Amino acid sequence: MAGMQAQYPDGGHRWIVAICSAVLSGIGNSIYKCIGQVYVSMLQTTSYTRSQIASVVILPGVLASVTAIFAVKLAELYSFRFTLFLGSFLFGLGLCLSSLATNSLPVFTLTFVILGIGVGCCLTTSNVVVGLYFKEKRSFAMGLVTSLAGTIAFFMPITIQLFLNEFRLKGALLLWGAVALHGCVAAMLIRQPTWALQRPKPKINVNKDENQKFLESETPNQPNPKRSLSAQICFCFKLVVTQLIRDCRHFRKFIFSLLLFSRMAFFFTLISVPLILPQFAMEQIESISVTQSAFLLSVISIGDVAAKLLGGWLNNYVLSKHKRTAYLISKLCIATILLSFQFTHSYPAILAVCVFYGLFNGYVFVTYFLIMFDTFGPVDAPGGIALHIGLFGVCSVATGPIMARIRDLTGSYRHCFTLLVLILVASVTLWLGNPVISYIKKKNLATLNATTQLQMYL
Repeated sequence: MAGMQAQYPDGGHRWIVAICSAVLSGIGNSIYKCIGQVYVSMLQTTSYTRSQIASVVILPGVLASVTAIFAVKLAELYSFRFTLFLGSFLFGLGLCLSSLATNSLPVFTLTFVILGIGVGCCLTTSNVVVGLYFKEKRSFAMGLVTSLAGTIAFFMPITIQLFLNEFRLKGALLLWGAVALHGCVAAMLIRQPTWALQRPKPKINVNKDENQKFLESETPNQPNPKRSLSAQICFCFKLVVTQLIRDCRHFRKFIFSLLLFSRMAFFFTLISVPLILPQFAMEQIESISVTQSAFLLSVISIGDVAAKLLGGWLNNYVLSKHKRTAYLISKLCIATILLSFQFTHSYPAILAVCVFYGLFNGYVFVTYFLIMFDTFGPVDAPGGIALHIGLFGVCSVATGPIMARIRDLTGSYRHCFTLLVLILVASVTLWLGNPVISYIKKKNLATLNATTQLQMYL
């Protein structure tokens, strides 16, 4: 963001935006927290195989990640309010329609596609808009929003299990959809942070490619009334894709790729744990009820909420390079905790492990966003975050089937946790290459400067 001083609002509306974003994020995150309960319920009430159901229930998380790429760019270029409203509506609509299609797997899959697109429009976008509304208190605001969202997520597994017990799967999905539709109200209170999205104009004339000329020649916030509806839709799509292509330039930075793989490893764990933990607990501990296994997901949220709020506050006083160190250490702690799940044989023990998992999970979640904003600035960070989440979505399509396949081959979910540990450790190990790359770049730059000075002297 060199060459530009972004203007941030001083009024109190930013806190309204923060609260609304927390509501949207909390409702959106419920798909990750509660999908394991839907999985277990479908195994008990339908005749579909474990792999078939896993392939379907993992779709919302995958599609949410892919949709986030386009949703964030659409929100940046047009309207955060419209994007969040659309996402909340599709999320609720998909859940309501899925309640009518539990006995038809193809139709149920289609409703989960709608659901996933809705989650993608509202989840990542709601987190990004908070980072744009704050500067000095960005760390605290991000921590507050993610902790409030975690508070909502704490009650969701218990609520969904209550719905399942009282109204079975169809009624639970219908009521869950009704809850999701309340996000439309919160979306209407979001304003467009235009002051933070203005890109700096170059001070000198440079050769511009076609994408840059197209972006500078159009004003997306003022649609051309002369265009037909179809032409306007095509223009919108072209504008989003063009900006997305421009954002791919971040891959020239090695740290962007490191953060990408790190985010992919974290989200692979984030999706897999709620999916396998309830079933693992029922296998590992005798006489545990379905309600008790669902309560484990809520217990994770206790530590998650505390860590997000505390992490956001502490990161106000931590330098950017130290944030990265704490981020990597926390990921190693998550790997250790996942490994310890295999050695828990009592309900109190697994509850304690869930609390610690939630603590480090929450800190890693909020610190990632802060690192992205510190590294790339408020103008480029949203596009980078969307790219990370979208690319993970493409790769995570096999998450559910992989977990189910490991369970079928080994007869236990123990090895699933082992796989998650290996992925997390690998994502941290790759960061050891960052100092090497930085040293090589500095050495090459010094050599280039010396050569230039020698040529000037001669």
